[in-house]
Amino acid sequence: PQAKATQNMLLRSRAIIGRAIAPALRSTIKLPSFSRQFSSRPASSPSRLLPSITLGVGLVGTALLLSSKSLVAKAAEQKPHDSTTSPDKSRAPSSENAGDAKPTQPEPQFEKYRYVIIGGGTAGYSAAKAILERDATAENKILIVSGEDDLPYMRPPLSKELWTSEDPNVRNTMKYSDWQGKDATPDFESESFYEKESRLMYLMHRRVIDIDPTRHAVLLDNNTLVQYEKCLIATGGNPILWPQYAGKDHITTYRYREDFKHLHKLVESGVKHITVIGGGFIGSELVTALSKKGVQVTCVMATDGVLSNVLPSYLSDHATQKVKDLGVKVVTSTTLKDIVADKKSVTVSLSNGDKWKTDHVVLAVGITPANELAKLGKLEIDPTNGGIVTNAELMARSDVFAAGDVVSYYDQTLGTRRRIEHFDHASASGKQAGENMAAPYVERPKDSAHDHNEMTQRNDKEKKAQKEEEGLGNVLEQATSESAEPPAPPRDPWRAQTYTHQPMFWSEFAGVGLEAVGIVDSRLKTVSVWRQNEKKEDRTYNQGLVYYIDKDRVVGVVMWGLHGKVDEARKVIEKKRHVDDIKDLRRYISLEEQESH
Repeated sequence: PQAKATQNMLLRSRAIIGRAIAPALRSTIKLPSFSRQFSSRPASSPSRLLPSITLGVGLVGTALLLSSKSLVAKAAEQKPHDSTTSPDKSRAPSSENAGDAKPTQPEPQFEKYRYVIIGGGTAGYSAAKAILERDATAENKILIVSGEDDLPYMRPPLSKELWTSEDPNVRNTMKYSDWQGKDATPDFESESFYEKESRLMYLMHRRVIDIDPTRHAVLLDNNTLVQYEKCLIATGGNPILWPQYAGKDHITTYRYREDFKHLHKLVESGVKHITVIGGGFIGSELVTALSKKGVQVTCVMATDGVLSNVLPSYLSDHATQKVKDLGVKVVTSTTLKDIVADKKSVTVSLSNGDKWKTDHVVLAVGITPANELAKLGKLEIDPTNGGIVTNAELMARSDVFAAGDVVSYYDQTLGTRRRIEHFDHASASGKQAGENMAAPYVERPKDSAHDHNEMTQRNDKEKKAQKEEEGLGNVLEQATSESAEPPAPPRDPWRAQTYTHQPMFWSEFAGVGLEAVGIVDSRLKTVSVWRQNEKKEDRTYNQGLVYYIDKDRVVGVVMWGLHGKVDEARKVIEKKRHVDDIKDLRRYISLEEQESH
């Protein structure tokens, strides 16, 4: 309650402080750039954070600690620091009179970057890479603010390949073999990449605590105000926690690198029983990995079976049985009632009356979009999926973009708004957002506008002459041809582009491998096509396709036991074909397996 009251008071004072100091800052403050260094210091304690919250440029401010006049004076006196020199030691009290020095409020730091990326995950990294490739100007400066202690890394290996790693020191090396048998780690880049790239600043273990889209500024939790030209919110999601979350040593979530290390250490220490809450992708992959390590596992899910929100009921039942065959005890159609932890174990109670003791509980029940910052910035939040609402170009407000798990974007192909929590989407949407952010700064060749107009006029004349020569019949024949596809429009690097990528995801558990693309929701009508087994009575569902149909159109495809079919599935969805006869589905995608990409 106290924290909420403080937050409300801070929010009420935003406008007052903002109006007071914004003119002074605009007229007197120059915003320098960060000195390039990695910051791995832990976040400030609450007592040290409190003075940081007194800063406000239409952001966060409080009259409880500083009057608006004193804040204006302090901001106006703030001198830009030189990033090439050491910190000014003249401000620090000497050892002789240090005891007589009175504590003072920390002076705010002011920084300026062309691009600010909030979030150091897959979407943030992909955006930064796209910007570096597009914007080659000397003024291009990128700041990535990450709340984690790690450089950007991929999350999928945390529940997949790392558990099959043969490296005895895997918790430190994070090495595993990828699908090609090559050595790999989850890291996108080595540390040397960030050290050599002078245009990029990666700030670890820092949070952006407020944003003002109108004034193009964000406030960091270390009392630093950063002005931007373009900003990307790629804050991802927060793992869903048990409300009491008692006994944290025995109850953990599973999303970060440290979660893998902690759980792997428990397994290696000889823990006997682990309870996993959740029957989705992460839960299914985890119970598979843990059972293969010799741990007794109980999996609890509120649904009727494994992936029952995605798969048709018969296939969910099949997947559930495959998990049970590993020796996993699966408890379905019930919810968690209570978790009570003591020093040695945890007692789990379910709504159906079941109760047992376990050594550890892993909560793998999904995430909620980390949209708190967007709410402070008065960005629109999707009331259905909780994501930050953007247009098809991933822009939420002027010069503010969103990507990854946190974005709710309009899918023009499927005609609906979507929020997706998968790696491929985070990578593709981050890249598209980065390209769109950099578009205004892409260097144009001389006379590009004149050359472009002249070329367009010439092409139009050539097309008109070709049509007259070929005749109307040939044109109609080409237009109605099933194989004919309109050429993709040329991509203008100086304009924001629509996010048209159709994201895919993949999963492997209990001997099952699947890839999927589009909207795969078990509430939709599904039609399955399976490879004929040698024994017709053998219903093992080894290889097949599941089509998801909405309003007589294919909107999603699950490829079960098949690889290399994603591009074919995307084309089926993008063509927006009506399914007049379900027999037609047999020829949409071949069941002959191809090499996976």
